[in-house]
Amino acid sequence: MTGVRVYVATTEGPSEIQRVAEEDPEVRSVVCLNGTSEALAISAAYDAFVRKPTGVIERLFGHPVYRTDVSERISEGRSWQLPLFAAHALFAAGRLAGKNERADRAVWLTGTVDSELDVGRVDHVPEKLAQSERLFGELQSHGIPLTLFLPRANADGLGPADTDRLGPNAEIVPLETVDTLFDRLELPRPARPETLKPRPEAKRRHPVLISLVFLLAAGTAAGAYWQDEVMEWADANFPQALRILAGTGDEPGEGEPEPVKPTQPTVAPEQPAPPVTPAEAPVSETPGDPPTAADREGDPTDTTEPPTAMQPEPDPVPEPAPEPEPELSGSDLALTIVERRAPGARSCGVAEFGTRPLTETRVPAVGGGRLDASSAAGLCAVQYEIRNGFEAPVHVWLLAAPVGRPRGFGSNRVTATSLDRTLQPGDAVSVQLNLPRWSREAFSHRVIAIAAEKDAAADLSWVGLEIREIETSWDFGRWAELRDRIEEDGLALLSVHHEITP
Repeated sequence: MTGVRVYVATTEGPSEIQRVAEEDPEVRSVVCLNGTSEALAISAAYDAFVRKPTGVIERLFGHPVYRTDVSERISEGRSWQLPLFAAHALFAAGRLAGKNERADRAVWLTGTVDSELDVGRVDHVPEKLAQSERLFGELQSHGIPLTLFLPRANADGLGPADTDRLGPNAEIVPLETVDTLFDRLELPRPARPETLKPRPEAKRRHPVLISLVFLLAAGTAAGAYWQDEVMEWADANFPQALRILAGTGDEPGEGEPEPVKPTQPTVAPEQPAPPVTPAEAPVSETPGDPPTAADREGDPTDTTEPPTAMQPEPDPVPEPAPEPEPELSGSDLALTIVERRAPGARSCGVAEFGTRPLTETRVPAVGGGRLDASSAAGLCAVQYEIRNGFEAPVHVWLLAAPVGRPRGFGSNRVTATSLDRTLQPGDAVSVQLNLPRWSREAFSHRVIAIAAEKDAAADLSWVGLEIREIETSWDFGRWAELRDRIEEDGLALLSVHHEITP
């Protein structure tokens, strides 16, 4: 297969996508400059573009976190979405040409991609074409064919002055959806998530048939009393129901069944006792013996009930199986963030020394432990609260730490914080991170909560040591190993990223 090189069109010039790599799902997606550790300003928006439920990359290609390296800076905006989408599609097919790798084809893209995979128009396309004229010439000299993918609204608005820059080996492909992109690059289309299908309709059971079965199954004296009437009525109205009950066929038209004759127990005819003369009548040898049945026969004053047949003992009722013991899991740790902001238009510093306290907004985590991004405007601190939703006491280790930025100095200093505490059912505990005062870039906080049932906490001192090590060093490189150990020991775990956007 041919390798394809992808260029992101910007007003500062084209930026080559050098590499796309899958990363640990516990971190966030990032766009880095030229293989270095410098994360670009679009990283937070790129993470939202990748990760479910906001993004489309994880939904189509299955993985939630990536690192993408580009050769030149990419500023804010959303026109990078279409080229990075194309890079992910090529990467999934094994056809993305990396840095210094041979490419048989080049693509130049700009545009947005929404949740429905529609391609939207962007601004400054003529300027982007002018800034890429040198690239077009280099590709022409090397005989590498070039395809420019543009939103249809932008492609239709280009004039001859714009298209003359491209050269004879270039073509413009207007896009309304990404489907055309897959077709022109000869890429397999990933299966789109299916909508929920209605459950197959259960086979209908006629309510009258159910009533008929119930009546015939009664088998008591009342059922025997009504048997003739019920059978006559059912024969006239539901011959198929009678065929099913008689076991002679399931489909109509199979022939009439033979009449169902009720089964009666076979009883031997009673034989008359031989006449007994007074001389032959038995004589009780003991005056105190009770009279026999023969003695009572014909006595109108005898009210003794005749003996009845013994009824069989009912089957013993099985004891219900014991309910399984509940197991502690991450879903038992309810996470809530509390945004603490300066009231009105005041700064955080003024609010701290003033008489009006910070306002608080509680934001529960959505499904899967995800947190909605918080705006940094007026945000002074974020408090992370863990509540015990388990039915028994648990011991919780809680850590919150900034990710991807230095600690800072003075009022801009931000430190990680942790604690461990035993919580009764329904109780909560929280830690707080103060925000830097003059942040202009997006950043995130890592929140980790580990829990064990109270009786087991004494044997888990290593958890606290590991948490304090991460807090002190700000090193999450060992997190994957620690997470495996947590899972092996059967501990409950909740780990999330919380984005703070400018």
